Amino acid sequence: MTKFKLACLLGMICLSFWGCRESSQPATTAPSVPTKPKPYEPSKSSITDEANTSKKIVKKTTDQGHQRIRFDQEPRLAGDFKGNYVWAAAMDLAWKKAKADVVKREMEVSDDDALGDSIASTFNRSKFSTSDLDAASYYLFSGEGPQAIDNLRAGLKRKFPYHSSKLSEIPLDSGTVVVFAYLYKKFLYPEPFGKTSMSFEGKEVKGFNAGNLQRKKNIRIIHYISDDKFLLRIALNSQEDELFVGKGYSMADPTEVLDDIHFHKDEYGNGLHDHDYFSAPNLKLDFKRDFLNGHVIHLKSNDAKGWDLESMQEHIRFAMDEKGVEIENKAWIGAKDGEKGKPLPKNLLLNKPYWVIMKRKDSPRPYFILGRTEHRDDESGGLKEIFIAPSNALSISIVIPKHSFHPQQSRSPKIALVYTPHTSPQAAAVAESLHPASC
Repeated sequence: MTKFKLACLLGMICLSFWGCRESSQPATTAPSVPTKPKPYEPSKSSITDEANTSKKIVKKTTDQGHQRIRFDQEPRLAGDFKGNYVWAAAMDLAWKKAKADVVKREMEVSDDDALGDSIASTFNRSKFSTSDLDAASYYLFSGEGPQAIDNLRAGLKRKFPYHSSKLSEIPLDSGTVVVFAYLYKKFLYPEPFGKTSMSFEGKEVKGFNAGNLQRKKNIRIIHYISDDKFLLRIALNSQEDELFVGKGYSMADPTEVLDDIHFHKDEYGNGLHDHDYFSAPNLKLDFKRDFLNGHVIHLKSNDAKGWDLESMQEHIRFAMDEKGVEIENKAWIGAKDGEKGKPLPKNLLLNKPYWVIMKRKDSPRPYFILGRTEHRDDESGGLKEIFIAPSNALSISIVIPKHSFHPQQSRSPKIALVYTPHTSPQAAAVAESLHPASC
């Protein structure tokens, strides 16, 4: 009995010692630390859970922790269609085609031309090229003379059989080199949207919406700040082209929204939940413009003749509705080569105030200065000459300032006499009879 009690006591002592030792040991697992969140992995379903769709996507930084930098540095000469910014790429393609096939050097203006400099500078700095398109979506052409339009139409019809009409608006004559660029794209949505009407800036317009889950699969939320600022990608029946719509960005130019698209380019985005709503207005425009409006841009060339750009025109058609989107963009440049060796004409007309100065070659000081600033009734400049030759011994030239004849003045006009040195008495008498006080 005594041994049993002793054993129990020893056991209790050992357990107590072991428990104290356990509590004094450091933890065997590392303390919890924040871990980097896993990159977004899109689910196979286009419908996200409610927790994800309720989150706002905040402004992000780069992987190195720096604020995003401006991506869009592209210069563009955008058009204005009823107050709407519009730009398409065909004229950029035509400009580069003209540079490669016609001018065959950098497109530089040869004279002092503000409009020409602005146009040339913008298109020369543009980085847009055929590498930004698929070969099936564009057609380029350059040719000269009356047969050029036939060759253009035939080439366009081969590539775009249903879109070769309406080329008669391109002005051509026997000396014109025409450069033409054509861009065409048409896409459908995987699932057509439903027709609807909606309010845009307080005005009721026709549009389309995503009224069921199947249609909502067309939409991915790329960036969401609030209902007044977001970026969406709308699915197309193409794996190579993308369609974005962005609300709440600066409308002065597209730099902000293009920067956001680039920043989120690798993100798949979130889908719409069943309680989310999407609608958009139908879009349709038919826009034509003339870059020059009769102005001629004189370009430098590798020889003396130069090139004259006499026309730069484009035509943009765009439509977006519940079925899909379509864009057609035509642009053409008409150029003529200048006359070889002949400088640009100078119109040296003294039709505004000007100076007349006379001096001897060997003297820095003039002996006559006239500043012509006003025009009198006499179109000859206010001077009148009378030539008198009363005899072989006398030749008199009388110069009378015509504006000195004034009906309200009693005094006679002053006259200047120029005569030969061997003045005869008869000549002197003639001069005296004209105006005794002036001789």
